[in-house]
Amino acid sequence: MHPKIEEASREIIELFNAKAKNGIARIKEICDKENISSAETIGEFLYQQRQNLDLESVGDYLSGPEEENKEALQAFTGQLNFEGQSFVNGLRIFLKAFKLPGEAQKIDRLVKSFSEAYCQQNPDVIANEDAAYLLAFQTIMLNTDLHNPSIAEQNKMTLDGLVRNLKGTNNGGDFNPEFLRTIYNEIKAKPFEFNFVKVNPGYEINFGASDNDPAFEKLNSIMGSSVIDPKNLIPGISDSVKATVAKPKPWLAFLTGYEGTILLADEKTKGEASIQIYKPGIFSKLFFGEQPKVIVQPAGTNKASIDLAAKVAAGFKTPVSSIKATYDYEHKDLESAYQHEKKLASIEQTKNYKEQIPRESQPEIGNINTPRQ
Repeated sequence: MHPKIEEASREIIELFNAKAKNGIARIKEICDKENISSAETIGEFLYQQRQNLDLESVGDYLSGPEEENKEALQAFTGQLNFEGQSFVNGLRIFLKAFKLPGEAQKIDRLVKSFSEAYCQQNPDVIANEDAAYLLAFQTIMLNTDLHNPSIAEQNKMTLDGLVRNLKGTNNGGDFNPEFLRTIYNEIKAKPFEFNFVKVNPGYEINFGASDNDPAFEKLNSIMGSSVIDPKNLIPGISDSVKATVAKPKPWLAFLTGYEGTILLADEKTKGEASIQIYKPGIFSKLFFGEQPKVIVQPAGTNKASIDLAAKVAAGFKTPVSSIKATYDYEHKDLESAYQHEKKLASIEQTKNYKEQIPRESQPEIGNINTPRQ
């Protein structure tokens, strides 16, 4: 670690734990003055000081989508020693270094980084990085399955089930059965020590089997469309809001139930938000729960982004199940914005209802006959 970073480590730790972006900003400031790589320095700092840092914030930052996050993650993972470690032990070391986020896209980035590093340090164990990626995901899900008390013993994954799930995924071939047997037995004997951050930042909406939510029902057609009009999903949204769709890798969708993300950007206010869609499958219900859900998140810290996310969340008939603040915005701002948009939606709905009633069926007060005294 650079001496100047070492000198400021106490200050950076306190800043990071109070608000992660402030700690990161302080590291960047020192790196600019010393003319050193900020992304690499951030990765090194987060690893070397991990016992003093909020590990939820560490996992959240490292799994971010920007190039800076990816470079920091590479530097972070590069400091972990997987050489000569069994696959399960290597994965244990990795997962204990931070708290694993509850968002599929973020888990994807973290698992990919581990897979690359493990294969580089152990080139003869697994065919390639893609095979290691699939094996890592399956191992995490095996851990969830075997050690979830809500899953009946007769329904837990067997060794044959693990072998079947991974058939043909080792660069087109199969993993050695004894190799998978060792993984299965290790996980069964000793579960991973990690905590999922189950409530994602922003608005989470869970849909029960009896729910009839028009906006949720429209998501399937919207995800499959090449031209997206946000008004088809959320009536009353501004014409300046544009939408694009980001779809996951097939294996990520299969394993996690993550269907994709609708990205919204308001060209007028510069607000941005995203709608992530999850639908449970055979495996994903063990990982992210059994109910379909959407997660609506502001993509920025500005008020316009929070307002846009609130308007989208309020556009669903089903009420928000949970609201969680991250380091970039306060819970009360999200709650206030949501309640405001819900109120506006209710007023608009009442207005539309009145306009639909035929004029002649609405008696005028002055024409109402009253009984004679």
